[in-house]
Amino acid sequence: MTYEFSRRIAGGKSLLLGALFLATLSGCALQPASQNNAASGSVVAGSEQGKPVDANLNGFLAQSNLGETLQLERSPWGNNVNVTADAPYFSASGRVCRKLTVQQVGRNDDQAAIACETANGSWAVRRQVTKALSNGGAL
Repeated sequence: MTYEFSRRIAGGKSLLLGALFLATLSGCALQPASQNNAASGSVVAGSEQGKPVDANLNGFLAQSNLGETLQLERSPWGNNVNVTADAPYFSASGRVCRKLTVQQVGRNDDQAAIACETANGSWAVRRQVTKALSNGGAL
């Protein structure tokens, strides 16, 4: 075998490996979107949407401005609470969410909560993923 022939074989192997690598990458990039009930752009699907809220709180979350407060006789956090909404933001799941401050009427301690818009446009209360981190990792 001559030097020139072995060099062509080595070059062909490199070219073949490069083509295989590009084909693999393009196959991953061109996967069709799944047809499930997830919200557009959301990575959260199925029943992992959170606990739905009633119509009164739903309307408040959809239309209130930063800092507005709603008093609720019944809520996911108990009876007789004031709910103050922060500005809407896009979460990592791709949905619109709002941080909420919940305070029992007549008490001074606040409770933080999160509500996110679901695929059908209604709102649901979500578990705070970062809550343990704000307490130094303690549960």
